[in-house]
Amino acid sequence: MPKWMRVCLFIIGIVLLTWVVYGLIQGVGINKALQGGIIGFSCVFAAGYQKKMYLSSEGIVKETKNWNRNYREVLPWADVVHVTLVFRGNELMCFFEKDFKGWKVLFDASQEMKIRDILSINIPEIEIAVMYKSKG
Repeated sequence: MPKWMRVCLFIIGIVLLTWVVYGLIQGVGINKALQGGIIGFSCVFAAGYQKKMYLSSEGIVKETKNWNRNYREVLPWADVVHVTLVFRGNELMCFFEKDFKGWKVLFDASQEMKIRDILSINIPEIEIAVMYKSKG
């Protein structure tokens, strides 16, 4: 999510939470306060959420950050059994299969050669399938 959007969500969340406190003091009622409180808290929570996925020498890395919590999950190259590249317009979706499930990572289509180089270095024995989807 772009930084400007996170800032807007944070401001909206704080305004809503301030409105809830003001409403409770003025006696608006718990139902209206609860609705605004849930939406305001959700906006503040979403403003602090960041997710990043990338390829590294370890494997495919998924980093999730939310205010004071950081999570890092790695799908090692050794666990990848198949790779599918799906092109749609200027987008490239890489699906890394592990058993019956897998991870989807989105890239710009112009990065195809870099991705293929990384895959050939780290998992040269794995087959890479290619699909093309039309927009619409």
